[in-house]
Amino acid sequence: MAAPATIAENPAAPPVGITSDYRPALDGIRCIAVWIVMIFHIGIGGGIVVVNGGWLGVDMFFVLSGYLITSLLLTERHRHRRISLKRFYARRFLRLAPLSIALVGLVSAVTMLGLSHATSLWITHHGAVAIVLYYANWWDIRHKGMLGSLSHAWSLSVEEQFYFVWPVMVVAAFAVARRHARKILIGATAASVVAIGVGRRAWWLSRTGPGTSGGAMIDAWAVFFRSSLWRGDGLLCGCLVALLLHRRSVSTRAQRLVTAVAIPSAMIAVLIVSAAHFGIWTPWVYFMPEWGLSTFNVCIAIIIAALVMAPHSIGARVLSLRPLTWCGRRAYGIYLVSPLVIAVLAQRFKMTRWALEVPAIVATLVVAGLSYRYFETPFLRLKERFSSR
Repeated sequence: MAAPATIAENPAAPPVGITSDYRPALDGIRCIAVWIVMIFHIGIGGGIVVVNGGWLGVDMFFVLSGYLITSLLLTERHRHRRISLKRFYARRFLRLAPLSIALVGLVSAVTMLGLSHATSLWITHHGAVAIVLYYANWWDIRHKGMLGSLSHAWSLSVEEQFYFVWPVMVVAAFAVARRHARKILIGATAASVVAIGVGRRAWWLSRTGPGTSGGAMIDAWAVFFRSSLWRGDGLLCGCLVALLLHRRSVSTRAQRLVTAVAIPSAMIAVLIVSAAHFGIWTPWVYFMPEWGLSTFNVCIAIIIAALVMAPHSIGARVLSLRPLTWCGRRAYGIYLVSPLVIAVLAQRFKMTRWALEVPAIVATLVVAGLSYRYFETPFLRLKERFSSR
């Protein structure tokens, strides 16, 4: 769901975020994000509090994606004195579109041919179009459940809608205020993060309250959950990290400081995921839209900054372990295919939620691994032709 985990490094004076050296620890973050989402999809966690807030893994993707995309844009600008939007959108299309279109086609064929009687394995033609044209999040808000087993594609729409706007803003900033563009973008991005957080809280309080009916609460939660606006601050937090670290040399003292801050940030993030377990029928429902999501996004942004600024720290080395990076590189496929695998196993073998755990995880990893090697990789090679290097 995000760009390759690459940032910059200059051997003479290591600037952060300007070259394209591979940072495996960022794939480790992506691995953690997709695992908690996958477990959330499977439904594990009747007694495991931490994973029931697994939908926050999507926000981890958002923050990471905002950081990586902005780093790549700034790198291209630094190297070539310009940013090619044509190449940018070609790279995004070749990374995201092939697999999502293939899965939409597969589920649509199953629906039209009547190959499955399970409601979780079908999709309406309007829903299919919404996914392909990247407005599935708004469609799902208005027509709940019409995306079937591809309902999780709403997050791809949020990202793509952001991609339609953010690169254009970056290009415009450098065109209008070349020397001060980065400072302008930092100020505008920081202000937008705060505005979204405050606006989301005000909107939520205006839509909910002690006397709010169950139906109204569900409707409000659906908008909060899938709205490009109310989930956009995660992407912007990642962008802000990239802007702040762009071409910045990092001292040992700064590395130690940000690493020290990252540790409590990680603990707070885990607590917020745990708090999300309590769902929309408890007082915790007010915590997530009001302050919980904003705090979580900031914590993830701090963690990413720490991994970039201190790539040889213990945390970065742990996140760089091969099993984590293997999974991280295939996170996009894992995210997309896991609900389909779960639906097939549940229907074909009549498996309960608890019986699904191990088979669904193993099958998802196998399918995603095969998809990455034989289907996604050719498009990734083609994508390199549009690289800014």
